[in-house]
Amino acid sequence: MKKITFLVTLIALSSILSAKEVKTAHIETFIIKAKKVAVHKNDSAKSKIIKVLKKGEKIEVKYCNKFGWCKLEKGGFVAKYLLKK
Repeated sequence: MKKITFLVTLIALSSILSAKEVKTAHIETFIIKAKKVAVHKNDSAKSKIIKVLKKGEKIEVKYCNKFGWCKLEKGGFVAKYLLKK
């Protein structure tokens, strides 16, 4: 019974860890390609908008997660599809 409980716990922890964000090794520069882009406090469209960026602005991105949200060097998140290299 202990082996089964341990195995179930191990599988659950593995699932939690695999859901974490995938980070790049270095900061990359992107350009805003939409007319206006909302910068959100968290990686969710429902989270608070902390500022708005305009088309053509350059931003520094720490990483983008597997859900399509990019963490900005200066704070906040933007949707990756609104950016270009």
